[in-house]
Parts: sequence; structure tokens; C-alpha cells
Amino acid sequence: MASEFEAEIGQLMMRFNTPGVAVELFAKAKRHTAHMGRLAAGTTHLMTRRARFSTVCLIKLLMTIDLLSLAEKGEISLDDRISDHLPELGRGPKAKSYLKIRHLLSHTSGVRSCPIQHLLQLARTSWDKCVEFLHDTPQIFEPGTVFEDDHLSHIILGQLLSRLRGRPVVDVVCEDVLAPLAIAYSTRTQDEGEPDIYVGRHEWDKDKKNWRVEPDAYSGPDASFGAISHLSMTSASLLQLGEALLARDPASRSPVISPWVKERLFSETVRVPREVSPLRMTRWHIGAFGMGMATFRGGHRGFMTTGRGQNSCIIFDKDRQSVLVSAVNTTNVLEREVLLNRLLAKFAGDTSIVPEPRTLEEVQTREKDVTFASRSQRHIDAYLQQYHLRRAAHALYKRLPREMLTQEDKQMMAELGADSTIHIVRLAYAGRDWNMASKDVNFARGSVLWRWEQGYQDGLRAIALGKGCAFSETDAGIVVHDLPSGHTQVQPEKTTERSA
Repeated sequence: MASEFEAEIGQLMMRFNTPGVAVELFAKAKRHTAHMGRLAAGTTHLMTRRARFSTVCLIKLLMTIDLLSLAEKGEISLDDRISDHLPELGRGPKAKSYLKIRHLLSHTSGVRSCPIQHLLQLARTSWDKCVEFLHDTPQIFEPGTVFEDDHLSHIILGQLLSRLRGRPVVDVVCEDVLAPLAIAYSTRTQDEGEPDIYVGRHEWDKDKKNWRVEPDAYSGPDASFGAISHLSMTSASLLQLGEALLARDPASRSPVISPWVKERLFSETVRVPREVSPLRMTRWHIGAFGMGMATFRGGHRGFMTTGRGQNSCIIFDKDRQSVLVSAVNTTNVLEREVLLNRLLAKFAGDTSIVPEPRTLEEVQTREKDVTFASRSQRHIDAYLQQYHLRRAAHALYKRLPREMLTQEDKQMMAELGADSTIHIVRLAYAGRDWNMASKDVNFARGSVLWRWEQGYQDGLRAIALGKGCAFSETDAGIVVHDLPSGHTQVQPEKTTERSA
């Protein structure tokens, strides 16, 4: 008999028309698992716990763990210049000698990359081709200031780790990270002889409206393996890695993932401005990035990868001590997000996830929520965009020869400030019982007075909670302080003129 967890996965799978799904969840000290459907379209092999998925970009997280471990041991420093270890990058008129290891780990190198297809073609040709590309590539942002989700940084880091250890980068992370954690893994080369357990490459044919199997050719290790590897794992192995990263009990901690390493994995190095695109409004869009893992808009931490007709992820909720691993035979990220929302809300007790609307009125109500909630964020994002442009202008200005600068230039740059920090205390409207599609035109006296009083009391609570807080300057430009969840007492009959 199917469990409640499996029943939920089955409903989602039918809804998405997905060939197969493998999901593992550890929450509330319980493990849930579900493996349903087929390995790939056009095959009769069933999805089981033995099924292995391409981990693709997961190599980035494994390399980060390995490099942080080396830094903790003192073998390298995160502030080492990358050219100290890869001297070929420090030569030439456009040398990248100013880049540090921490810039590459946090995707803040500021170096312009290129489309992934072209970049991988260069890396698969030779590392020398990548070096030539880097020498011809301009610096567009000051290192450490702007997030750019690219593969170039980890191609460089892969070469660095390989150079430090004297072996191919995949062999290094397997020996240094996976083996000590007793995590089983395989490679696409080994999987070719086991078609009954390997989820091969397949894609959705938009014209014929069906799934088709694609050739899964593989060539030997090359420079691209720092960004996209040929490792494969089961969903259970991915969950094992997730639990090792989340472990609090000293007895269950691994020497590979020490508290020092974990602190930096779960840190936030740079905030990521929200784009205006509607697809960027979901809770699973990246809000901040650290070393190896992202913070998503909903506050969860983790790692996601998409490619080869499938996607997988490891999602952490440190407050609720939950880890969710999904490996789905689809590249539709919206389907993945629906799955994450449903499972975390129902089985991990995440009350911050709002249930999906089921009626037309609920859809219209949600549309109003998104429309009005995004306005303040758009103002913040617009300011951050100007802030980063001002910082970039100042960085370029400092590189100009002094003889080229006029007094007017100096005055203009002095007026174009780039070192200010704005602190915003965000008071979110709770909504009360006016959860209806027409609430944007609800100006009844009682509701208006209630909202005024709630805002006033939320402000008082924010002042009380903020006493003693240090509002220091940072490179972020804007620091948003969200009022912690808590009950705000509101008595409409006692509303006073102060609320106005």
C-alpha cells in the first residue's frame, strides 16, 4: 500500500506528465522516500532506489567543501591570489592576478563569461584555450561585489584543485569528500553497462509533444569537469550528503565537513538583486550566494542543478532540521518548485509556504498579493542596480591615468557616492481576514483603521527589538531587516489619531 508521501508524489507526477521521479526527505526525525515511474522515456526500466542520476553541477559543491577543508588546514588561504597557484593566469596585459580564491568560490569574480555551450567547448578542447579566453576577457565588475552565476569560475577552481592535488579533479573530490562520508557514487562510463539503473539523457520534444531519448556520448576527463562532471549518484546518496551537511550532533559530524567548513558553506557573501522577469518572482530564485550554496528567496539554503533532461537538488531548512532531495526527469524548474513547495509544506511543517490557489478567486487574490508585494522589492532592486553601477564607475575611474582626469571629473565622481549603506526595516502586512480578490479597493473605515494601528504597533515592536543593534556600513548597499514573526496586538475600537 502506498504511503501518504508516495501518494503525494504520484499526484504531482501525473500532473507534470514526467517519466520518473525519485524523492528523499528527512524531516521531523523521519525519512520519507518515493521512487515512481520509469528511468526515461521509451524504456521499460522502472525507477527504483538503485536508479542513478547525473549530478552535473554538484561537482561545484564538492570542490567547495574540499577547498574549504584545505583552507582550514592552512594548505591554502581563501585570500590567495589565483595566479599564485596558476601562474599562467598572471601573465599578459589582461592578467587576472587580482582574483582571489574566495571570489571564484562565491561567483563574484566580476569576469565576463560566455554562453555555456561555447565555454564547455573551449574547456573540452584544452585548459590552454580557457587561459587564452581569460586573457581576452574584460573585467566588468569589481571582484567580490556582484554575483554572476557562471561556470567559468569553477572551471578555474577545478584546475586549481587538480594542480594542488596532482590528480584529476573528479578523483580528488571522490577521495577527499565522498569516500570519507561513505557515499556511493559512479560515473557515466561505468553506467553505460547498466541501462536498467542509469537515468540517461532525454529531452522534451516541443513539436511532437513527447519525450525522446538523446545520445549520451562521453569523452575523457577535461577542464570542463570543474563545472560539469560525469559523476552519477542515487537519490539516497544525495540525501546522505545533505544529512552530513546538516548534522548538529558532534558524534555524527564528519571530519571532512567541520564546523569551520560548514559555517562558510552556509554563509552569505553577496546579495542577488531580484530581476523584474515574472519567472524570477518565485521563492526558489536565488536571493544570496555564499561559498558553494545559495540562499533562495524563501529562506532555504541549498544547491540545484539542471541538465541532461533532468534536474536534482539538495534543499536545507536549518531551523526545522530538514533536508529534501529530488531527482526528476524533467528540466522544467517550475515543476520542481511546485514539488518542493508541496512537500516542504505538508511533510516538513514549513508554514511560510502558501498553499496553491484552487479557485478563480484564490488565483485573483494571489495575483494581487504578488503585484503589491513586489513593488517595494522593485524599488530596492532599482536602487541596488544604480548602486552597483556607481561602484563600477568608481572602480573604473580609479584605473584611469591621473593626467586624464579634470577637476570636473573629480567633482562629478565625488558627488557620485558609492560608499553609503541604507538600512530598511520591513514591516509586512499580515493580511488579517481581508483575503479576497477585491482587497486592493477595500477602504472601509474599520479596515483602514485596523491597518493603521497594526503598522503603528509593528513599528513599536521593531524599535524595541532593534535596541542595541549595530547598523554598520557594508558593501551590500542596502541591508533589509525583516521583523521577526510574532503576534501584534491590534484593537480597532481603541485606534487613535496617532496611526495617521
